[in-house]
Amino acid sequence: MKTSSTILPLLLLLCGGCLFEPYRPTAEFDLPRGAALNAPPPLYAFEFRNDSSAGSRFQVRYADGRVVTDPYNRWVSSPGRLVARTLNLYFLSNEFSDAESVRGTLEVFEIEDSQRVFRLAGSYSFNSAATIRKRFDIAVPLEANTPDAIAAAAGAAVRKLAETIAESAPATNRAEEK
Repeated sequence: MKTSSTILPLLLLLCGGCLFEPYRPTAEFDLPRGAALNAPPPLYAFEFRNDSSAGSRFQVRYADGRVVTDPYNRWVSSPGRLVARTLNLYFLSNEFSDAESVRGTLEVFEIEDSQRVFRLAGSYSFNSAATIRKRFDIAVPLEANTPDAIAAAAGAAVRKLAETIAESAPATNRAEEK
């Protein structure tokens, strides 16, 4: 009996390197923002609800339908908050009293492994036309399979969304800017 009680801890000690992955620090990423939009209409992203399956961790969807979250890389906030905040940085205006508010829903906020793209999809509407929802589905190619490249592609997707929203803003807001 004594032999087995001394062998078990010895085996666990020897196999310890086989059972555990080496330590890797967790990294947090924000959406990078590029140059401001040229003369954006006065808009304010009031809310972008996250109806996607994505949370604060990076999420990858494989061709077989399997969805995997990255245990080491995460966003600094939820996808809905990240998108709304970044849109507001693009739409930054000194006059919020005249700003048209935008509400949206995110349905997809993830990396699609089979196509090597970051995909952002959902819908949005303007407060003045709340019943008319417009759909968007944006895919930005990944330049590399690194967390920095994923964050850059996500930022580029939100930039394209900002341009799409600005172009489809109600005519009264666009006429005031000209």
